[in-house]
Amino acid sequence: MNNISNASQSASQQAQPDKPDGLALRLARGALRLYPAAWRARYAEEVTLVLRASHVTGWTLIDLALGALDAHFHRELLPGRLLSMAHRLRTSDIVIFCGYMLYALAWAAMTFVRDPLPEWERATAAHPTLLLAYDTMDLAGLVATLAFLAGGLPILWSVIAQTLRRRQPRVIFALLAPVALVVIFVVFALLTVQYSTTTVPHTQNGQLTPLAFALQMALLLLFLLTFVGGIAAMSYAVAHSEVSERLLRYTLIPGAVVTLALIFGLLTTVALSVVIATEAPEVASSFGQPIVIIMMLAGVALAVSALWRGLRAARGGAGA
Repeated sequence: MNNISNASQSASQQAQPDKPDGLALRLARGALRLYPAAWRARYAEEVTLVLRASHVTGWTLIDLALGALDAHFHRELLPGRLLSMAHRLRTSDIVIFCGYMLYALAWAAMTFVRDPLPEWERATAAHPTLLLAYDTMDLAGLVATLAFLAGGLPILWSVIAQTLRRRQPRVIFALLAPVALVVIFVVFALLTVQYSTTTVPHTQNGQLTPLAFALQMALLLLFLLTFVGGIAAMSYAVAHSEVSERLLRYTLIPGAVVTLALIFGLLTTVALSVVIATEAPEVASSFGQPIVIIMMLAGVALAVSALWRGLRAARGGAGA
């Protein structure tokens, strides 16, 4: 807290009232409105001075948003915690998790490149490099998944144990939400599978009936809700739990493995796409490879930036 006070005094001396706030600072000040009124009345001016004396980045906005969530559950949250190493490490872990999940969704979509399977088998028999590139992409995804579990499961166990000990209803709800969403998705898929594949009689291209089309769109929307909702719920649970700094430091190791595997997977996916385009274009005539690669690239970018930021926080780097 003394550091914050010193920074506030330094900021008040260096601040230039006549200079308009930049966009990033205006967004940061807007994020402070997410905090409880009592917290803003006590600390908003102090934090604003610190923000004006600092280099506000996108990470600052993420920290402030997660800090606002903390403040609604822990009214004693001090400004110093917004700049603490543990807070920045936790933010980095959450973003690496989001990056991996985005990549994993694209990786799962990439498996459809093998459909129809007979055509894929003929193409791989004629072009062995096609199968090599695909298997290498799969290996990178598997390594990323194992490393993700190695880092994520200890945190999940810590969150569950702490939640049961403290009996935090909202965190319990957040932990159960992904399970409930998956159950709803599976039940809906099983109940509608017979009607969602019905085609219009006497059509050569197997056109779906209006009901089948509507059910498939509903299934897609439900899948996206399950995916995004699950990520949001788990991020919420981690953000509202006191994970030890030692455990957060440990997660940087599997986090680095995840990130490297995602980079390698992205490169092999690009190589696979090039091989398909140059040697076997018939296997992916209707597959959206550019969209998949963009999703993977976004996931890799999130993981790389979060890992870099987490490593800086662990080393006590300024401005991390």
